Amino acid sequence: ATLDLLCGGRFTLGLGAGYSEPEFRNVGAAGVWTTRGKRLDEAILLFRHLWSGSQEPFHGQFYAYEVGWFGPPPPQGEKLPILIGGSSEAALRRAATLGDIWQSTGLTPEQFKPLAEWVKSHAGNRRVEVGARTILAGDPDAVLARVKAYEAAGAEHVCAYFGKRPEDFVPTMRAFAREVMPALR
Repeated sequence: ATLDLLCGGRFTLGLGAGYSEPEFRNVGAAGVWTTRGKRLDEAILLFRHLWSGSQEPFHGQFYAYEVGWFGPPPPQGEKLPILIGGSSEAALRRAATLGDIWQSTGLTPEQFKPLAEWVKSHAGNRRVEVGARTILAGDPDAVLARVKAYEAAGAEHVCAYFGKRPEDFVPTMRAFAREVMPALR
């Protein structure tokens, strides 16, 4: 909510349930591994409740309060966009029913297309944007073709990994800005 306030109502909250059990153990959260998806679903409902300005109690399986208030409210209120990351069946369902944006990770355009169509077809009357997260590094023509392939598969945005090594990120971003972005305008 504070970030939304600081950026003038342009914030999008990205969420995922997590995919690495060892990471949960490493931070002392091994006990929530098996309920992480249900906890995230309920947390999204709680966020929307708090962001709406409601002072009504909230009673969930994992989170609850009787009396309280939340502030500062985000300028976007309960409409603050929530991006759901992941390609599991649970992530797709979560994006279709609770999210505003679904972002895949590591899928080819061919793998992305049917999942994006599934999310959109299971969103009911809600509009859920679909996007892909992928590596956009290497030959500029190949990178441009990759972006266009995701676009043809239905991606409304593409989030870039600019390589696998941190020392490659800045040079790859510069090359992308110089050699690929002009062709996307």
